[in-house]
Amino acid sequence: MEPTYSAEAALVDLKERLRRLRTERRFSMSGLEMRAGVSHTTASQALNGPSVPSEATVIALAQALGTDATPLLTLRKQVVGAPAKGLRIHADLQFGTLAEDAAHEAMGTPVHVQHERDVLLKEVLVRVTVVNESRLPVQITAFVVEAWDNEALRSFDLLPEPLPTMVEPRSRIVLRVQKEPIDSLDAITFIGVVDGLGKRYGLLAEDVRALAAASWALPTRVIAARRRDDPSYMVAAFQTRTPVEMDQKPVPDGTNPPEVLATRTMLGLPVPDFLRLDELSQRTGNVEPE
Repeated sequence: MEPTYSAEAALVDLKERLRRLRTERRFSMSGLEMRAGVSHTTASQALNGPSVPSEATVIALAQALGTDATPLLTLRKQVVGAPAKGLRIHADLQFGTLAEDAAHEAMGTPVHVQHERDVLLKEVLVRVTVVNESRLPVQITAFVVEAWDNEALRSFDLLPEPLPTMVEPRSRIVLRVQKEPIDSLDAITFIGVVDGLGKRYGLLAEDVRALAAASWALPTRVIAARRRDDPSYMVAAFQTRTPVEMDQKPVPDGTNPPEVLATRTMLGLPVPDFLRLDELSQRTGNVEPE
């Protein structure tokens, strides 16, 4: 039986166990990242950073290290507390092998990753794990990314395979989506899923910030483009790889806007050109979306 710790002590123990296992397996950090399919930032934070790794990250690291994830997940549960019964959402970045001739049509974002002495082409996707801890099935209809933009809420409702789908009790599904909807926004207010009744289940604030920081730190396929029907009007554009519904709606009068969970400024990252559209509209020679 696992001993009970304070949240602080449980987090220290969790990270020490992960570091010890890596040392015992004689894995380099890059080797561990490759085996677990997680980014350098995600692995580094899980082993050495102050934040709490997501459940999906702990499971991926445990599998890569060849150990049972249960004791590690028990420690993580003592850090974050017992979750409410219902749906739990976890998300991180997943790196997969990508052939050069497949890069243009890949669902994920092509990035070059240093691995020891080699530079490898990888495909980066957002991996979303939806766990149903309730006693009833729940239909999931969309993966949602939402942000505060120009005094309105702008959202992407994505339908990656196998959505829409029913998640049975005590089971989980894994979704994989492109990261450009996250990249094209800045003041993110929500990342999660919505069920058939319209109820939303989101990532915790710290998990939104971790996912956004990891995604924003990597290359993206979002560009600043002039509209073909109105060249004076510029937009942040990208090719969607899955069915998506985009919406922008003002917050009703008398209603407070939702809390902003992550911005590039908040995370110490530069604002990319495709989000500085007022400045770019004064320039010439911008490309159009493909």
